[in-house]
Amino acid sequence: MQRPNGPGSDAISIQEEIDDLERRLEDAKQRLRMATRASSPAKSLTPPGPGPLAIPHALLLLSDSALPLGSFAYSSGLESYLAHNKLLQSQSQSQSQPRTNPVTSFHLFLSFSLASLASTTLPYVLAAHRHPEQLETLDNDLDASTPCTVTRRASVAQGLALLGVWERAFKDAYTHTPDNKSTNTNTDSG
Repeated sequence: MQRPNGPGSDAISIQEEIDDLERRLEDAKQRLRMATRASSPAKSLTPPGPGPLAIPHALLLLSDSALPLGSFAYSSGLESYLAHNKLLQSQSQSQSQPRTNPVTSFHLFLSFSLASLASTTLPYVLAAHRHPEQLETLDNDLDASTPCTVTRRASVAQGLALLGVWERAFKDAYTHTPDNKSTNTNTDSG
């Protein structure tokens, strides 16, 4: 069938091509769904991941100040920073320089802390995420490269507390035997 050669004939031809491609795409998607169903096992060997609403909820639980991780006991040096900042402010006030308010001081401390974490701890976290089999070595290296004894002790205490929370709350849900049944080993003595 010959098409008329006019201004609308190109548009009609392009629309027909698009319709044909969409039909072929839908057919390919259907074949993929059928192939995926045929090749996937009936039951997954890994537990299902948390849903989209569970992730923020879990993060909120981890950031709750009532969670017994000991983070309230170690503030990464905030008190020391504020004390030294007050000393610097009193010196600058005697030299008639502008005074910094507490909110500005806190924001400075926060940016310094985040920069420090980004250049010291975050590379270890990223490496552990990419290579979980190296977790023990990475943990030992981070522990050895943390020069401040107080920081090192606080980090170890918080890590142990977090492991304790995980063990009491999630261990049974995420510990599976080869036949995909949860184990009932309860290590919580209290």
